[in-house]
Amino acid sequence: METLSEKVAHGEENIQYLVFNGPVELRRGCSSRKCHLHLYRDFLVVTNSRCKINFKIKYIIPLSTLWMGECVVTDFVGPSRARKSILLGWPMENFVATFRSSVKKREWWTVLQRSIDEHKQKDSGKSITLEILTEDIPSWNTVCSQKTNIIIV
Repeated sequence: METLSEKVAHGEENIQYLVFNGPVELRRGCSSRKCHLHLYRDFLVVTNSRCKINFKIKYIIPLSTLWMGECVVTDFVGPSRARKSILLGWPMENFVATFRSSVKKREWWTVLQRSIDEHKQKDSGKSITLEILTEDIPSWNTVCSQKTNIIIV
């Protein structure tokens, strides 16, 4: 997974503008905490609270790894909370994000979905080179070059 320091080291543009922000309650299992979401062009930042002068960054999630889903009713999320919640996930983490109202949820859903789609569209068509070693595979009958370009869609 690419980090922000790697982007700066590669000389890519490191100016990020705040797109959207607001309070949220993040729940994983039976534990929950009040946080604040900050959506930038390329990533989503989760901090502990916006009201404090010094806040701690809990997560920096690249939009290329973020996914969203509708929240369903469970033992920990009742029907009234499910209407105000979104499932947020990225590698190794999944949370239920509950907003103050269903209107705020719809706003976040729209902005996040648009940002994720734009980011994935920008990255579509890029290719990476993978080295595939076929010498040790006894049943490999096809002639294949050592390096293969894979198109990420």
